[in-house]
Amino acid sequence: MIYTRTKQLDVNKQTKTSEQGFRFAIQAISFCLILCISLTPLHAIANNPNDIQGRISTGLKLFRSILLADRDIASKVGEKQQINIVFLYRSDMESAERYARNFVRLGRQGNRGKIKDYYVKINILKELSTVAKLNLEPAGIFILEDISPEQLQNVADYGKRNSIVTFSPHEGHIQHGILGSIDVGTSIRPMINTTTLTSSNLRIKSFFLKVATTYE
Repeated sequence: MIYTRTKQLDVNKQTKTSEQGFRFAIQAISFCLILCISLTPLHAIANNPNDIQGRISTGLKLFRSILLADRDIASKVGEKQQINIVFLYRSDMESAERYARNFVRLGRQGNRGKIKDYYVKINILKELSTVAKLNLEPAGIFILEDISPEQLQNVADYGKRNSIVTFSPHEGHIQHGILGSIDVGTSIRPMINTTTLTSSNLRIKSFFLKVATTYE
């Protein structure tokens, strides 16, 4: 039996705003977040690039930043004006829930638990096929645990077909067509697969791409 689970993590609702100045502030905050991550000296990950917990924690921030930089994120809003986010796991449900909660806590003040003006709905799934079964139409997929090359290809292809952000903190996954990952060099930077970006017809804001390492 395939075990799947969908879980929404609730946050306190805030009043929406459509003021242009507020939107610019969101962009500035996300830009500063990316710069802070990219310019911060490496600690745990630098000492041990295989520290998967550190890579996931950092990856969650970068994943959220890519979603904020998606120019078409408003077109990916689902029912109840929420953005569906999928976390794929293989066996460790407890850790998957913990990381999902950490993701919801990202953001400052009224932006916590939101992507732009929209609240996120977290879906923790074991199989990609469940996305279609539940008709989720997610804006992004985050791979929590290492999966087979075939499964990676399925996730990458799904992201390309549906113009959504796919992200994995695991080394080697971006080579299989996943859109985003982590570049661990003299600093921590987001890594973007430019071939996938083009194939997906995703429109990522230039300020993000300027600080990202590209993989072709």
